[in-house]
Amino acid sequence: MEITQARLKELFIYDPETGHFTRRVKVSNQHAGTIAGGSNNSGYVMLRIDGKRCMAHRAAWLYMTGEWPVNEIDHINRNGFDNRFANLRDVTHLANLHNRSSGKAEAAEPHVYWDGRKGGRWWGCFTFCGKSHYTGSSRDKATAQKMLQDKVTAFYTALPPGQSPS
Repeated sequence: MEITQARLKELFIYDPETGHFTRRVKVSNQHAGTIAGGSNNSGYVMLRIDGKRCMAHRAAWLYMTGEWPVNEIDHINRNGFDNRFANLRDVTHLANLHNRSSGKAEAAEPHVYWDGRKGGRWWGCFTFCGKSHYTGSSRDKATAQKMLQDKVTAFYTALPPGQSPS
């Protein structure tokens, strides 16, 4: 039997501002009023609902929209423990792959890296549909991070929900 929004709301209270699920009822040794979920080996929060394991970000989508996500749920800030509703979006697998760390060894933060040549500057870079996009550079790391986040957000908010450019 598939978990429904109604059943989810019977068992949990979801706070879209924090991303936490709180138990409404005692189940086994889990008391009402406690934060639900535990982490899995992939860095996501898992819930147990009627004996079934469910990723908390997918449950959050169901709780807020009334429907299971059509595609994959992407964590915009790439933090699998951050299940705030504003940090989640329903995207294709391809689009979800674009929101991954660059993996550059010199990157102090994902997608933001230091280039020590010519006086040194922080650069933002991300890959979208196989093409590298640079956000520009700054002597200030926080400014480079903000430039990167603004550009990534602009790319994804320009897409219809669940779509990626072809």
